[in-house]
Amino acid sequence: MKEKLEAIKAEALSKIENAHELTLLNDVKVAVLGKKGELTQVLKGMKDVAPEDRPKVGQFVNEARAAIESALEAKSKEINRELRTEKMKRETIDVTLPGVKKVIGHRHPNQIALEDLERVFIGMGYEIVEGPEVEYDKYNYYGAECLYLGIVHDTGVFKHSNTTKHAMTVAGDLIEKGARPYYVIDETFYKKTFAQNKLLGVALGNAIQYADGKITLSVLSKEDFKKTGTTKADTDGIVDQLRITEGTETAVFMYQLDDGYKVSLRSNRIVDVSRIAVSHGGGGHIRAAGFSMMGDIREIVSLIVSEICMQLGV
Repeated sequence: MKEKLEAIKAEALSKIENAHELTLLNDVKVAVLGKKGELTQVLKGMKDVAPEDRPKVGQFVNEARAAIESALEAKSKEINRELRTEKMKRETIDVTLPGVKKVIGHRHPNQIALEDLERVFIGMGYEIVEGPEVEYDKYNYYGAECLYLGIVHDTGVFKHSNTTKHAMTVAGDLIEKGARPYYVIDETFYKKTFAQNKLLGVALGNAIQYADGKITLSVLSKEDFKKTGTTKADTDGIVDQLRITEGTETAVFMYQLDDGYKVSLRSNRIVDVSRIAVSHGGGGHIRAAGFSMMGDIREIVSLIVSEICMQLGV
C-alpha cells in the first residue's frame, strides 16, 4: 500500500511540475484528489486493510495528500505570477494621463432599491417617516420571535461552534423585544409526536458502537419507517441523541432511500465531519454535515467508520 501511495504521489508531483496552465493543474487535482480520484479510491479501500495497519496507512494517505495539495498551491501561485508578468508586459501605462480617483466601497443593493422605492412613493405624495413612532408591538413581537428561531436552530440551541458572544447578545435583544425562548425551543426543537418518539426508540435500539465507543452509529431501513408509520421528516434530532451518548465523539445516523442512504454526521470536539461529507459530494460544517451515498450498507458503514477512525487516530 505504501508503494502504491508513493507512486501516486510521485506521478502527481511530476504532472504538477510540468503543468503550465491552471486548467492542467485542475485536471491533476481532480484526477488525484477528486471524488473519483486515485487517492480517494485508496481511502475507499481502507475497509480491506487490517485494523492494526489502518493508522499507518491513514498516515501515509494524509502525508501524500498534504504533499500534493502543497505542490498544487505552490504551482498555482507560480502560474498566476507568470500570467501577471505577461499581462504587465502587454499592457502599457501612459504616466502623463491624469489619475482616476478610486471610489472606496459601494452602496448596498438593498439600500439602492429602498431609495428607489422611496422616490416613487414621495412622487405619489407620501412622506417617509423613520423612528419608533412607526413600530407596532405585533410586528416587533412576531419579527423578534422569527429571528430568535433562526438563531436557535443555526446554533443548535446555542451549542454549535458558531455560538458567539454576538449571537447571544442578539438573542438577548430579541427576548427583550418579546421572543419566547421556552416556546420557540420546545415547539420547534424538542417537541416530538408519539410516532417520532417510537422512531427514535427504534434508532436507539439499532445503534452500535465502534472504536471503543467513540463512534455511535444507527441505521433505519424502509421497514422501520413502515412499522412506526413515520417518514424521513420525523428523523430530526436522532443524530444529536446519538451524539450526546456518553463517550461518543462522532455520531453517524443513516436512513434508507429508494436508491441509497442518507447519512448525517455530528461530532463533539475532534473530528471534522465536513471533510468526510465533502469527499462524498455532500457538505456542512466542522461539527455537522451530511451526504447521500449508494451501495451496500455494510460497505458504506465500513468506509465511513474507517474515515472517522483516521481522524481519531485509532
